[in-house]
Amino acid sequence: MKKLIMIFSIVFILTGCNSDLKASVESLQSEVTQSQSALDEKSNEITELKQQIKDLENLLDEKDDQIIELEENSSETLEQELLDTKQQLVEKDKEIRSLQSEIKELLPYKETVTAAQEEQKEAAENRDSPIVIEITDFGAGASNVLMRVEGELKNISDLTLRSIELRATFKDANGNIIDSSTSYAGSGGLQPNALTKFSTSVRYDARIENVLVELVNYRTE
Repeated sequence: MKKLIMIFSIVFILTGCNSDLKASVESLQSEVTQSQSALDEKSNEITELKQQIKDLENLLDEKDDQIIELEENSSETLEQELLDTKQQLVEKDKEIRSLQSEIKELLPYKETVTAAQEEQKEAAENRDSPIVIEITDFGAGASNVLMRVEGELKNISDLTLRSIELRATFKDANGNIIDSSTSYAGSGGLQPNALTKFSTSVRYDARIENVLVELVNYRTE
């Protein structure tokens, strides 16, 4: 009887140990499963991070290529702009030279007109005249057929002037008379302080360098 009781006791103890061992094994298996899941998640995260790093590296390569392309394009653009600017400077230099040449050609003409204006002014100051005559243009022009003088006259009197007769005397450099002509202005009546234009011409002569326009006759109202 005692032996039987001991056997039952041993069996009971072993049964209890097996239960604890089984529980421990199941607990370990659960922990292993959880750890494996955690490892899988970390592995996935690492894979995603590696892909992100790879994408960033590709993006950096693209940006490097873009920077190189921009540098090349910028250099080419600046070189072209520099060439264009140089070409513009060349064109402007040509324009300046052309204008200087034109000014040089016009200087004698300007001096001639100025001399005629001065002589006209002196003539007006030396006589009592109801009009003031101003020469605005004098020369042969491009045709060299006629020598023409043009200008304006102003009525400085208190009367209306009609049939104003003018005489233009064309002279050489020494003041010798080469030719002359007459013209009329203010045929419709030139009121006090009013202006009118006049013009007259003679056959071209290379000796002509000056002109004097004078009042010859007029009528009053």
